Amino acid sequence: MRTVGRWLYFIFAIIFLLCSLGQFFLAGMAIFGEGQFWSDHKMLAHLFGLNIPIIMMISAFMGNAKREDYFSILGLLILIITMYATANLGFRHPFLGALHPILGVLIIMLSILNVFRSKVLLGNKK
Repeated sequence: MRTVGRWLYFIFAIIFLLCSLGQFFLAGMAIFGEGQFWSDHKMLAHLFGLNIPIIMMISAFMGNAKREDYFSILGLLILIITMYATANLGFRHPFLGALHPILGVLIIMLSILNVFRSKVLLGNKK
């Protein structure tokens, strides 16, 4: 059961990273291309935003992860909730909207860290 949890954590960490990179791509397409991509950007956020980190948390628990792994996933959840806030309040308060892409970069950085942490956990025999 522990090995399955570690594999799931690793797989979903990679999926989350790819989805985060896809978000950046869709936002760039909407800014530099056609505005129709905003709906795709929003839809992808709703599909993976909170769902995958929750699955990562459950699989990290199944895989008997370290405390730092849980804090890393919790950090993703907090950043995602903050992303929703900046997206919704950015129209009234432009300084909050300006934080939205910065938080996206932090999410990608933390996602890369999660992939590496899950890979290390996968290789750990304990």
